[in-house]
Amino acid sequence: MPHSEQSLKRMDIEELKNLRNVSVEFATPGLTAIMGINGSGKSTILHALACCYQPLQNKDRENYKFSMFFTPNPDSLWQGSKFTIIHDYRRGQQLYRDKEEVFTKATDRWSPKYSRRISRHVIFLGIRTCAPAIELESQSSFIHYGTTPRIDQLANRVKEKAGLIMNRNYFTYNVHTTTRSQYIGVGHQDIQYSALSMGAGEQRIFKILESIFGAPRNSLIIIDEIDLLLHPNALKKLLEVINERSIDKNLQIVFSSHSPVLFEMQDIVKTQHIIQTTNHTLRLDFTTPDIIYRITGVSSKPIELYVEDSLARTIVQNVAKEIGVLRSVQIIPYGPAINCFTVVAGLLLSGHAINHCLFILDGDRYSTNEEKVARINQVLTGMTSHQLSLETDL
Repeated sequence: MPHSEQSLKRMDIEELKNLRNVSVEFATPGLTAIMGINGSGKSTILHALACCYQPLQNKDRENYKFSMFFTPNPDSLWQGSKFTIIHDYRRGQQLYRDKEEVFTKATDRWSPKYSRRISRHVIFLGIRTCAPAIELESQSSFIHYGTTPRIDQLANRVKEKAGLIMNRNYFTYNVHTTTRSQYIGVGHQDIQYSALSMGAGEQRIFKILESIFGAPRNSLIIIDEIDLLLHPNALKKLLEVINERSIDKNLQIVFSSHSPVLFEMQDIVKTQHIIQTTNHTLRLDFTTPDIIYRITGVSSKPIELYVEDSLARTIVQNVAKEIGVLRSVQIIPYGPAINCFTVVAGLLLSGHAINHCLFILDGDRYSTNEEKVARINQVLTGMTSHQLSLETDL
């Protein structure tokens, strides 16, 4: 009898790789971010999650097994590993709540047997999905492929949402087929291109959206390093899009990330920050840069201050120290004063959020508001103040 209404609530880890006696909780439904510095155990948690369920019947999906992620080797036999998941699910008319499933490796095999796992639609998107298609292609001569436009409902939805995230108006979404491979392809403005010419970040956005919008209700989607290769603004839009879908379809989306964007999105993302100390693994539910710094010594530097040169940098650094915000500040020199306006314009035109940025001038040039406004207008439009004035008069 098939399972339904699956909902993962918590994972209690007794021992798993470098994780010891720590619990991780999950949004039900919605987005859960596993954060932490390199080596803290983020990927280990995701790998274990992927192996907790067996595929749904009649679904052509990967059957994730522990040997795929925890392959025995001379240095790591994984014996002694033990963790428990607490979840809800329905089987026929019977609803099971807060059921515990214990996974262990006492000898040479993991238990329980894979056939005894609860069935659920699970997709794992690892780092491999970040590799550009051209880097995976062994052929270096002309690549012939046939093109088939995708006009199905899923494709149209993915194309629309990818356009929103990438700030592009895609007019086609295609499948390109060779004798050995298949690639996605899109049309933007007056250009059509395949994944062979696509940026790795753009390619991964399509893969993530395909997986999430194509998943049935109550699915578990696991994404390693969701922020990899993505601009912060694109990441923010992606999280907003997939959160809306997760609520509509009762999906659980669990991902790892290092991005400080997550600190701004606590309203839609349940953040679990994993911290390794000398003797313990810790978890923080709600994190701020200052807390993480105090525990780990690693600062995410959420405030960006742009200055002209090294002298200005020293002055600003001392001021930040005096008012107690130095640990949260990143100071970035931009060179001559004229560059300041180019940096501002570049960030604005690329859709970059600048509410956490402060642009500082020495004051020997562009000292009045009129001069500053004139210069930023010129950089944004490519027109001088005189040209702007003439255009306004016309």
